[in-house]
Amino acid sequence: MKRSGLLRRASSVSAVVLLAMLAACGDSGSAGEESGSSPSASASASESPSEPPSESASSGEVAEPGASADATCGDGAYETKVVEAAQGIRLTVPADWEVESFRAGFQNRLYPPDRDVGDGYLVISPSVQDLDAAADDVLKATRSAAETTSEQDLELPGFDGARMETFAYDDETFAVSVVAVYEGFRLQANMTREGVPEEQAVAESCLSTISRSS
Repeated sequence: MKRSGLLRRASSVSAVVLLAMLAACGDSGSAGEESGSSPSASASASESPSEPPSESASSGEVAEPGASADATCGDGAYETKVVEAAQGIRLTVPADWEVESFRAGFQNRLYPPDRDVGDGYLVISPSVQDLDAAADDVLKATRSAAETTSEQDLELPGFDGARMETFAYDDETFAVSVVAVYEGFRLQANMTREGVPEEQAVAESCLSTISRSS
Protein backbone atom coordinates (compact mmCIF):
# COMPACT_ATOMS: atom_id res chain seq x y z
CA MET A 1 0.00 0.00 0.00
CA LYS A 2 1.37 3.36 -1.03
CA ARG A 3 0.36 5.91 1.61
CA SER A 4 -2.55 4.58 3.58
CA GLY A 5 -0.38 3.09 6.30
CA LEU A 6 0.71 6.57 7.33
CA LEU A 7 -2.79 7.94 6.90
CA ARG A 8 -4.36 5.19 8.97
CA ARG A 9 -1.89 5.85 11.75
CA ALA A 10 -2.63 9.57 11.54
CA SER A 11 -6.39 9.08 11.49
CA SER A 12 -6.40 6.75 14.47
CA VAL A 13 -3.70 8.36 16.59
CA SER A 14 -6.10 8.83 19.51
CA ALA A 15 -6.90 5.12 19.54
CA VAL A 16 -3.23 4.17 19.40
CA VAL A 17 -2.42 6.40 22.36
CA LEU A 18 -5.45 5.07 24.18
CA LEU A 19 -4.48 1.45 23.59
CA ALA A 20 -1.03 2.13 25.00
CA MET A 21 -2.48 3.86 28.05
CA LEU A 22 -4.90 1.05 28.75
CA ALA A 23 -2.22 -1.58 28.36
CA ALA A 24 0.05 0.29 30.78
CA CYS A 25 -2.43 1.18 33.52
CA GLY A 26 -4.82 -1.78 33.56
CA ASP A 27 -7.80 0.39 34.59
CA SER A 28 -10.33 -1.28 36.88
CA GLY A 29 -13.28 -2.50 34.85
CA SER A 30 -11.29 -2.56 31.63
CA ALA A 31 -8.38 -4.66 32.76
CA GLY A 32 -8.26 -8.23 31.59
CA GLU A 33 -5.99 -10.82 30.15
CA GLU A 34 -5.31 -10.80 26.45
CA SER A 35 -7.89 -13.12 24.96
CA GLY A 36 -6.20 -13.94 21.68
CA SER A 37 -7.63 -13.99 18.19
CA SER A 38 -11.35 -13.89 17.48
CA PRO A 39 -12.65 -15.50 20.67
CA SER A 40 -15.86 -13.49 20.84
CA ALA A 41 -17.09 -13.42 17.25
CA SER A 42 -20.06 -15.70 16.73
CA ALA A 43 -21.31 -16.40 13.20
CA SER A 44 -24.85 -15.37 12.30
CA ALA A 45 -25.68 -16.03 8.65
CA SER A 46 -27.96 -13.60 6.83
CA GLU A 47 -30.78 -14.61 4.51
CA SER A 48 -28.92 -13.79 1.29
CA PRO A 49 -25.23 -14.65 1.68
CA SER A 50 -24.61 -14.85 -2.06
CA GLU A 51 -21.87 -12.25 -2.43
CA PRO A 52 -19.05 -10.88 -0.28
CA PRO A 53 -19.47 -7.24 0.79
CA SER A 54 -17.12 -5.71 -1.75
CA GLU A 55 -18.75 -7.45 -4.72
CA SER A 56 -22.26 -6.71 -3.51
CA ALA A 57 -21.46 -3.05 -2.91
CA SER A 58 -19.65 -2.61 -6.21
CA SER A 59 -22.59 -3.96 -8.19
CA GLY A 60 -24.33 -0.59 -7.91
CA GLU A 61 -23.50 3.06 -7.51
CA VAL A 62 -21.38 4.21 -4.60
CA ALA A 63 -23.66 5.71 -1.95
CA GLU A 64 -23.24 9.22 -0.63
CA PRO A 65 -21.06 9.39 2.50
CA GLY A 66 -23.12 8.70 5.60
CA ALA A 67 -26.18 7.47 3.71
CA SER A 68 -25.63 3.80 4.55
CA ALA A 69 -25.73 4.08 8.36
CA ASP A 70 -28.86 1.92 8.49
CA ALA A 71 -27.96 -0.38 11.43
CA THR A 72 -28.43 -3.51 9.28
CA CYS A 73 -24.89 -4.53 8.20
CA GLY A 74 -25.99 -5.11 4.63
CA ASP A 75 -29.63 -6.01 5.27
CA GLY A 76 -29.03 -9.60 4.14
CA ALA A 77 -26.76 -8.81 1.18
CA TYR A 78 -23.93 -10.92 2.66
CA GLU A 79 -23.19 -13.27 5.53
CA THR A 80 -22.57 -11.65 8.89
CA LYS A 81 -21.41 -12.53 12.39
CA VAL A 82 -21.77 -10.88 15.77
CA VAL A 83 -18.75 -9.58 17.69
CA GLU A 84 -19.30 -9.53 21.46
CA ALA A 85 -17.07 -6.93 23.13
CA ALA A 86 -16.87 -5.91 26.79
CA GLN A 87 -19.83 -4.76 28.91
CA GLY A 88 -22.50 -6.30 26.72
CA ILE A 89 -21.49 -4.35 23.62
CA ARG A 90 -22.20 -6.10 20.32
CA LEU A 91 -21.31 -5.31 16.73
CA THR A 92 -22.44 -7.09 13.56
CA VAL A 93 -19.76 -7.39 10.86
CA PRO A 94 -19.35 -9.25 7.56
CA ALA A 95 -18.50 -12.92 8.09
CA ASP A 96 -15.20 -12.56 6.24
CA TRP A 97 -13.86 -9.88 8.59
CA GLU A 98 -11.29 -11.22 11.04
CA VAL A 99 -11.62 -10.04 14.62
CA GLU A 100 -8.97 -9.96 17.32
CA SER A 101 -10.06 -9.12 20.88
CA PHE A 102 -7.78 -8.12 23.75
CA ARG A 103 -8.12 -7.07 27.40
CA ALA A 104 -11.39 -8.95 27.89
CA GLY A 105 -12.97 -7.30 24.88
CA PHE A 106 -12.17 -3.69 25.71
CA GLN A 107 -9.82 -3.57 22.69
CA ASN A 108 -10.87 -5.13 19.39
CA ARG A 109 -9.24 -5.05 15.96
CA LEU A 110 -11.31 -5.47 12.78
CA TYR A 111 -9.67 -6.82 9.61
CA PRO A 112 -11.58 -6.99 6.31
CA PRO A 113 -10.00 -9.08 3.55
CA ASP A 114 -6.83 -7.53 2.10
CA ARG A 115 -5.30 -5.93 5.18
CA ASP A 116 -2.92 -4.00 2.92
CA VAL A 117 -5.65 -1.46 2.16
CA GLY A 118 -6.72 -0.81 5.73
CA ASP A 119 -8.46 -2.09 8.85
CA GLY A 120 -10.38 -0.88 11.89
CA TYR A 121 -10.98 -1.15 15.61
CA LEU A 122 -13.49 -0.91 18.45
CA VAL A 123 -12.10 0.40 21.76
CA ILE A 124 -13.89 1.01 25.07
CA SER A 125 -12.31 3.23 27.71
CA PRO A 126 -13.28 5.06 30.93
CA SER A 127 -14.47 8.63 30.29
CA VAL A 128 -16.72 11.26 31.85
CA GLN A 129 -16.95 13.30 28.63
CA ASP A 130 -20.27 14.09 27.00
CA LEU A 131 -20.72 13.19 23.35
CA ASP A 132 -19.52 16.50 21.94
CA ALA A 133 -16.35 16.49 24.03
CA ALA A 134 -15.66 12.82 23.30
CA ALA A 135 -16.08 13.30 19.55
CA ASP A 136 -13.84 16.38 19.55
CA ASP A 137 -11.18 14.51 21.51
CA VAL A 138 -11.29 11.27 19.52
CA LEU A 139 -11.60 12.81 16.04
CA LYS A 140 -9.33 15.84 16.40
CA ALA A 141 -6.41 14.31 14.49
CA THR A 142 -8.60 12.87 11.75
CA ARG A 143 -10.42 16.15 11.21
CA SER A 144 -7.12 17.95 10.77
CA ALA A 145 -5.78 15.42 8.27
CA ALA A 146 -8.86 14.70 6.13
CA GLU A 147 -12.05 16.23 4.78
CA THR A 148 -15.19 15.58 6.81
CA THR A 149 -17.73 14.24 4.32
CA SER A 150 -20.68 13.58 6.67
CA GLU A 151 -21.69 13.87 10.30
CA GLN A 152 -24.80 12.47 11.97
CA ASP A 153 -26.02 11.49 15.41
CA LEU A 154 -27.04 7.85 15.80
CA GLU A 155 -29.52 6.21 18.16
CA LEU A 156 -27.54 3.21 19.36
CA PRO A 157 -29.34 0.98 21.91
CA GLY A 158 -27.83 1.22 25.39
CA PHE A 159 -25.85 4.44 24.79
CA ASP A 160 -26.50 7.97 26.03
CA GLY A 161 -25.36 9.42 22.73
CA ALA A 162 -23.54 8.39 19.56
CA ARG A 163 -22.20 10.07 16.44
CA MET A 164 -20.86 8.87 13.10
CA GLU A 165 -18.47 10.97 11.03
CA THR A 166 -16.99 10.03 7.67
CA PHE A 167 -13.80 11.35 6.14
CA ALA A 168 -11.98 11.44 2.79
CA TYR A 169 -8.24 11.78 2.24
CA ASP A 170 -6.67 12.96 -1.01
CA ASP A 171 -5.53 9.50 -2.09
CA GLU A 172 -8.91 7.71 -2.29
CA THR A 173 -8.80 6.69 1.38
CA PHE A 174 -12.02 6.84 3.38
CA ALA A 175 -12.55 6.60 7.12
CA VAL A 176 -15.77 5.88 9.01
CA SER A 177 -15.73 6.67 12.74
CA VAL A 178 -18.30 6.17 15.49
CA VAL A 179 -18.03 7.73 18.94
CA ALA A 180 -20.50 6.83 21.69
CA VAL A 181 -20.79 7.54 25.43
CA TYR A 182 -22.51 5.79 28.33
CA GLU A 183 -22.27 5.58 32.14
CA GLY A 184 -18.66 6.70 32.60
CA PHE A 185 -17.29 5.15 29.42
CA ARG A 186 -16.78 6.04 25.79
CA LEU A 187 -16.57 3.85 22.72
CA GLN A 188 -14.49 4.49 19.62
CA ALA A 189 -14.99 2.50 16.42
CA ASN A 190 -13.32 3.07 13.07
CA MET A 191 -12.79 1.56 9.66
CA THR A 192 -10.24 3.09 7.28
CA ARG A 193 -9.64 1.75 3.75
CA GLU A 194 -7.77 2.95 0.66
CA GLY A 195 -8.83 2.59 -2.97
CA VAL A 196 -12.08 0.69 -2.34
CA PRO A 197 -14.76 3.41 -2.14
CA GLU A 198 -17.54 0.85 -2.57
CA GLU A 199 -16.63 -0.59 0.85
CA GLN A 200 -17.53 2.63 2.65
CA ALA A 201 -21.23 1.74 2.56
CA VAL A 202 -20.40 -1.62 4.19
CA ALA A 203 -18.41 0.10 6.94
CA GLU A 204 -21.18 2.59 7.64
CA SER A 205 -23.91 -0.04 7.68
CA CYS A 206 -22.02 -2.39 9.99
CA LEU A 207 -20.52 0.15 12.40
CA SER A 208 -24.02 1.56 12.91
CA THR A 209 -25.15 -1.80 14.36
CA ILE A 210 -23.26 -1.22 17.64
CA SER A 211 -25.51 -1.84 20.66
CA ARG A 212 -25.18 -2.39 24.40
CA SER A 213 -27.36 -4.52 26.65
CA SER A 214 -28.09 -2.42 29.70
